[in-house]
Amino acid sequence: SSLGTSFAVMSESRSEDGGTDSVCSGTTRRQSVVLKENRAPSAHRKVASVSCLSPRVPGETTETKERHKICKMNTQLDSTKDELKAKTREAKEMQHLVATKDRKLDELQRRMEELVADRREAHQRISDAESERDAKRRQLHEREQELLALQRKCDHLRSTVEERGKRLERKDEDHKDVAFESKRLKATVEELKERLAAREKDNRGLEQSLKHQELRTSQLEQGLRENVTVLEETLRRADSRRNELEERARLLDFEAEQGDSALAAERQRTEELQRRIGRLEADVKRGIDEQVCRAAEHRQVETDLQCARSRIASLEDTLKRKEDAEQRAKSDVEGLKSELATARDRLHSLEDELRRFGEARCSELVSRSEKAEAHVRSLMSDIDKEKTRREELELRIAQIEASSLAERRCEELESRAQVAEAKAGSVSDELHRLREWAEEQSLRELTMETMRLEELKKVSEDVNRKVEEACREVVAENKTLQRKLARFEGDAHGADGAGALDGQENAMLSKEQVERLNSELSALQQELHEVKAQGEEERRTLEIRAVRAEADAALAADELAEAHEAQVSPREHPCTPLVPVGSDTCDQVVTIRCLLIDGRWARLVEARLHQHYQDVADETLWYVRKTAGLWQQMVISHSRDEDRLARQSSEANRLDEELDKLREQNQEPRTPGRSTVPLPRTPSKKLIDSRADILAGIEDDRPEALRHDRQEIVRHARAHRRASERASTEYLHLATLVEQVLLLHDVRTSSTSASSSGTCPPSPARSDAGSDSATPAALLSRVRELASRLTSSTLRTEAVRGDGQTEAETQQAEARGVD
Repeated sequence: SSLGTSFAVMSESRSEDGGTDSVCSGTTRRQSVVLKENRAPSAHRKVASVSCLSPRVPGETTETKERHKICKMNTQLDSTKDELKAKTREAKEMQHLVATKDRKLDELQRRMEELVADRREAHQRISDAESERDAKRRQLHEREQELLALQRKCDHLRSTVEERGKRLERKDEDHKDVAFESKRLKATVEELKERLAAREKDNRGLEQSLKHQELRTSQLEQGLRENVTVLEETLRRADSRRNELEERARLLDFEAEQGDSALAAERQRTEELQRRIGRLEADVKRGIDEQVCRAAEHRQVETDLQCARSRIASLEDTLKRKEDAEQRAKSDVEGLKSELATARDRLHSLEDELRRFGEARCSELVSRSEKAEAHVRSLMSDIDKEKTRREELELRIAQIEASSLAERRCEELESRAQVAEAKAGSVSDELHRLREWAEEQSLRELTMETMRLEELKKVSEDVNRKVEEACREVVAENKTLQRKLARFEGDAHGADGAGALDGQENAMLSKEQVERLNSELSALQQELHEVKAQGEEERRTLEIRAVRAEADAALAADELAEAHEAQVSPREHPCTPLVPVGSDTCDQVVTIRCLLIDGRWARLVEARLHQHYQDVADETLWYVRKTAGLWQQMVISHSRDEDRLARQSSEANRLDEELDKLREQNQEPRTPGRSTVPLPRTPSKKLIDSRADILAGIEDDRPEALRHDRQEIVRHARAHRRASERASTEYLHLATLVEQVLLLHDVRTSSTSASSSGTCPPSPARSDAGSDSATPAALLSRVRELASRLTSSTLRTEAVRGDGQTEAETQQAEARGVD
């Protein structure tokens, strides 16, 4: 009855707890059937009356009760045998499940190997990136060495430019000496003028003897007036031709090329004119000799004139020497120009090398070369001034000769010639001023261009510095990632969340850096476009100014040509000195050609410099874009590798945990059953606790439905754990009850062994019961083993079922998350 009540209580507790174990429900049903079979007879059955009963032996009732108990125990043992058979079948099923778990373990190990291979590939990528970084550092060192070599070359060029500057200074000193001699010649010419003024007073007394020459002098006067009118007309035409300057600028190159042929023709014409002038002078001399024969005073005047001519010849010799000195100076200037051309070629060759490296040195060399060119231009301007002064001296000498021959009329002509000379000097001064203004403007623009280039260089240096800082940051991030990977390898439990967070933070930082670099790159592009636009505008203004300067030069050349044509007509007259004017025009044409060539070279140099600066700016922009794209690609690949490593590490940790759990599950069925109390419940409880903790500790960033499902799974696992604990306590209570029954049986058998004398013959049922009760220890051990196996099997099945349910639910949740 106690066993029946215990089993009934156990079944009621199971029904109240709502357990889901099929095995436990089957056992409770079988036990209820056994209890129904061994139930006491009902009240409606017939019971023998007291009168019909025979007197029994006092120990007979107890023996029958014990026999009934033994029979019940036998029936219970049979039921337990059936249950053991069912448990063996369940054990076979469990072995089959273990085999499936082994297969799953093999698959998980294969996945682990794949993950390890992926991690090795990631390490290899990181090592490749570091090798590329080292290669870039080596390239940077090589470029620095090349930059040092270029700096040495620039220092050498600087020394050569300084030497040339010294040579130019020496040339300046020589030019100053020439200017001093020209001043001295001017002083002598003024003295001659004073003496001529004194002679004019003497010539006034001879006017009566020279009346027969009035006709010829009137003709000369008329010719000179015509020449003056022609000169005035040429001046007016010069004013009108300034408006037509732009049209004549296009034909300037062609006229410069044909200048040589024109000069040759002009020289032939001047030679013919000189021969004609010589013949005319001979005629004049013959007429003068006839007149001198009539008057001694006229002879004296002639002797004075011859002395003056001798002095003029000496002056002409000195002027020739000056011309030779000027020719030597020109040759020196041409040599300097050739040296400047070679220096320009060297600069052009160095520009190709300096496109990648320091532009500061290049800008310094360009500025120095420009200074040297400006100095050469100043020398050329000084030479032009000396030529103009020489021309003025020649014109004054011609005026002196004309005044000695033409007397009073020559004074008016001289004044007119002086006015024309003043106008020509003002025109030449204006041309010189325009040239200086153009040179100053070009120098100012070049200095502004150099300043802009320096600003661009500073901007490029800032960009390079920022790129290097980004490189250092990426290298530091790579190092931190390597440390994190090492930490992941050493500590596989507890670093998943931290690694994922670090990877996300690094990815965010790298994205911010890339955005900042992109914004800086866009700003630099805008600045570069603005600089390009300003450079184009300045180039256009320079071209316009150069065209205007060329037009002014062409206008001056036309004016000089017209003056030359105007001076050619009076040369046919015997009294006009036209010998030195042809050489002056040739020199002027040569100077104009030199100026035109210089202007062309200046335009070419300016265009070349502008193109070079634009190429350098484009190259820096391309380099900045390329480096920004490379670093952006590296950051993107780095973030991808970080995400992949985080996923692989989390997957590896999860697989490790599952592998450990499966190993524990595989080891549990092989552990031998314990025969002592308390029963072994720690492994299953530990497994269930670890599973519940894992499920509770997982960071769930999925939707609320998945989180609710996971909480339900954890709740079911905890309920199963509580049910298993209750079942184990119930089985322990059953075991204690069985022990108490067996102990009671031993006591009673020992107490009745002495009083059993054999009054009643033993029945076969009693003999069977005695044979069964002969081994109570064996019976107790069997009951204990049965209880231990039953509890362990129920706990294992519950754990396995809970694990299966949790695994299925987690797989479904992962599939939903992937979808």
